[in-house]
Amino acid sequence: MDLPAKFREKMTGLLGHEINDYLDSLQLPAVRGLRINTSKLSVREAIDRLPFDLTPVPWTDNGFIYDPESDRPSAHPYYNCGLYYLQEPSAMAPAAFLPVRKGDRILDLCAAPGGKTTQLAQAVQGAGLLVSNDISVSRSKALIKNIELFGLKNTVVTCERPDRLAGSFPDYFDAILVDAPCSGEGMFRQGPRMWRAWEEHGPGYFSPIQKGIVESAAGMLKPGGYMIYSTCTFDPREDEQVIAHLLCADPSIHTVSIPDTEGFENGHPEWTDEHCEEVRKTVRLYPHKIRGEGHFVALLQKDGPRTVNDSTNDVSVTVDREIGSGKKKRTLRMEVPVDITDVQGVRFLRSGLTIGELRHGQLIPSQAYAMTLQSAGDLPELSLSLSDDRVDRYLRGESLMVTPDDGISSDGYILIMIDGFPAGWGRVQGNRIKNDLLPGWRRQA
Repeated sequence: MDLPAKFREKMTGLLGHEINDYLDSLQLPAVRGLRINTSKLSVREAIDRLPFDLTPVPWTDNGFIYDPESDRPSAHPYYNCGLYYLQEPSAMAPAAFLPVRKGDRILDLCAAPGGKTTQLAQAVQGAGLLVSNDISVSRSKALIKNIELFGLKNTVVTCERPDRLAGSFPDYFDAILVDAPCSGEGMFRQGPRMWRAWEEHGPGYFSPIQKGIVESAAGMLKPGGYMIYSTCTFDPREDEQVIAHLLCADPSIHTVSIPDTEGFENGHPEWTDEHCEEVRKTVRLYPHKIRGEGHFVALLQKDGPRTVNDSTNDVSVTVDREIGSGKKKRTLRMEVPVDITDVQGVRFLRSGLTIGELRHGQLIPSQAYAMTLQSAGDLPELSLSLSDDRVDRYLRGESLMVTPDDGISSDGYILIMIDGFPAGWGRVQGNRIKNDLLPGWRRQA
């Protein structure tokens, strides 16, 4: 690879005699991974069902490496049912090392496109609250879709600068994940586009931004709470030096050791101005030492006893909300987390689960609601096997024909199930089912 000369020089200084191993690793094909949605099926069930050759990711229980030469998980109907998330293996590490309990209030501060949000939500087990924030409205669209694809309920999406969010949530969260915007040196295998971005906005540009973000995040952390700071870059200015800065700026914060994992390298105090020994507890993931693109991860904790939230209470309330005005006025039935009903001054892009829209006294169920269902239950359903050619037609947005074996006896909304997992809605009209799968969720022809 014709990497930027300044980058090669810097990495030689950081890695020493390992530089050739690192450069050689960039010539290899990228490692591809997927993470099982354990809120829909167990890891054991997934291994039994998925037709892929999977190798476990050492640092997370539900992450696996697959072979892109033989497997295409994005083309399988299980992907459309939200049974797994496609994620580069080292990117699974930050959320895997954040201590999260059922009922916790969690913040994913720089969340788009949602890989780490979906990972954290599984740990909360449907209780507590997950606030998923990103400063970009455009990037948040992918974030919202992934939240809904995974069938998450108690998750809201905000669009705020970290310092503004800190004003509304002081000392509020039990756990915070900061996967910070960075210079992206761990993505250089993607080619010249990433190199040019690095030359335009490198470590010197991102480091001050990262320091401001972690200071804001620390202010939102409860006493005893944990925070992960991570990047997909290798420059000490964005890694160890950001952590050293935070420890000096906020004496209530200290680092916590991350479980020893083969291939992980400890952080380097000698790369900080303060020779901060606490950064030795951070870890570096290099592509020549692990199967992944690379990451930096630091686990931090705020001083004080860690309290336990009461997860036995109702975590959400069902409300009808009017949006828009005039002819564009709509009424949505929503399931809103109780913890955010009184929050003021925050821009919410998703304030909870939209169950559906009320039209003339009838509830039109939403795609997001369909994905939260574990089964059809009392709802009318069309259950399709993977071998049914109507699966592909449904996922492409086409209408379906009803067969005598379907057992459909009346018109109206029907839940489409694929191999036992909800995929979306259809509307029965005689012997046809009109496709209600959202356009943005459909496969391209």
